[in-house]
Amino acid sequence: MLTLDTAGVVAPQDAAVHLDEVASRLLAQGHALLMAGQIEEAIKPLQQATVVRPLEPGLYEVLANAMQAAGHDADATAARLAAQAIRERAARDLIAIGTSYARHKQWDAAGYWFLRAVLLDPDMADAHLHMGIALHELGRDDESEICARNACMRQSIFIDQAWPTQRRAVLVLCTSGQDNVPLQFLMPAPFSRQIRWTIEFGIVGPVRELPSYDLVFNAIGDTDRAPRGLEAAARFVPKAGKPVLNPPDRILRTSRDQIPALLAGLDGVHVPCTARWDPGAGTSLTASIAAAGLQYPVTIRPVGKHGGAGLRRLDSGQEAEEAGRGEKGEMYLSRYCDYRGADGYFRKYRAVFVDREPLPYHLAIGENWVLHYVTADMRAHAWKTEEERRFLEDPQAALGAAAWAAVREIGKRLDLDYCGVDFSLLPDGRVLVFEANATMLVHAESGEDEVLRFKNPYVQRIFDAFEGMLARRMVQGRERRS
Repeated sequence: MLTLDTAGVVAPQDAAVHLDEVASRLLAQGHALLMAGQIEEAIKPLQQATVVRPLEPGLYEVLANAMQAAGHDADATAARLAAQAIRERAARDLIAIGTSYARHKQWDAAGYWFLRAVLLDPDMADAHLHMGIALHELGRDDESEICARNACMRQSIFIDQAWPTQRRAVLVLCTSGQDNVPLQFLMPAPFSRQIRWTIEFGIVGPVRELPSYDLVFNAIGDTDRAPRGLEAAARFVPKAGKPVLNPPDRILRTSRDQIPALLAGLDGVHVPCTARWDPGAGTSLTASIAAAGLQYPVTIRPVGKHGGAGLRRLDSGQEAEEAGRGEKGEMYLSRYCDYRGADGYFRKYRAVFVDREPLPYHLAIGENWVLHYVTADMRAHAWKTEEERRFLEDPQAALGAAAWAAVREIGKRLDLDYCGVDFSLLPDGRVLVFEANATMLVHAESGEDEVLRFKNPYVQRIFDAFEGMLARRMVQGRERRS
């Protein structure tokens, strides 16, 4: 029932009297509805009152009574606990309330309470961090990144809880944005204690120096979105004194416009020519397409965006002229290759490289050329998941020996400890590379997902390979120091 609504919470100080009047009117409206027996209808104005006056504990007590009367027991308990937390200035208790909703993936309600923690203690890094997570889950990534940056400006080093089963401490170099290798599944807390350092901010906050660590993992994986972080990581690496995985200088070679040159000359691999276009540089889109030697159709996508955001196909110069009007941010331009199979479906494969060895992760099959696993509707068609299972079981048999050998060579050329490649097969059997970089998400499917949980043994192979790599690097590091 609780929803995240930020309207009014950042109003200027000179509007305080007006906000009191608004809150009083909403409270009176809620009371009137309660007295009339319209309990569900009363909740909305009462919640709106908490938006106008988010740190007024009495409002939450009234809201709790309405929630209880309506049978929303969990929300009622949360509101009562919040009233006490606000009176005691205990922002961490508000974070705990939000976290309880987050565990059930109720991100709207989680964000509602995280926001109040931020307002109660604006200097608490954890409050901003949790708020950023909720906003990310709600698809509000721009706001999420602002929250993450606010957190890291207050505290740049975050240390996981120590577990007796942990085998190592890993210093993870990262940024405050969505630019990092997703390590939450690859490096689970029972095995690896993460020391996450948002290195672009230096050392700020309550942790004043780096604790001891066994390995360094550079998780900054997006060259377009995190240049400052990669520069800071590159300055730190020579002084790290421990084995470094995914060195920043190798990450820097993986932007979309550099991958064609990096993978040039590999047998059986095709990477379409890709160029950058900056609308602010004074050159039109059509002129930039011509200067890059691209032929139509051409794809265009915003630099730094992923998941198909802003991706379009231009089939003619006229379409390019229309598309170029009003654009402001930098764009990637690339030759479009028709990768539709003989059966009319598009296929996008993903393999991840752990210590340069390829492991199959997933296959998406769909009818649209803008293809991603989440939009391919794989659950709805048994033949699709069966084809994916065959790819995961034996990628060489599924793709052909030559194509899988080509994928293996891609991993060697990238020369990263962890990364991945999204690709398809062209009619002539060549591997068509869409992107190859370190920011590849790998996760197990929910045990409750009866359709996709068949993938989990294959995902576990990736997790096991990653764990084995970390163990080897620790041994190698000790041998070098001895």
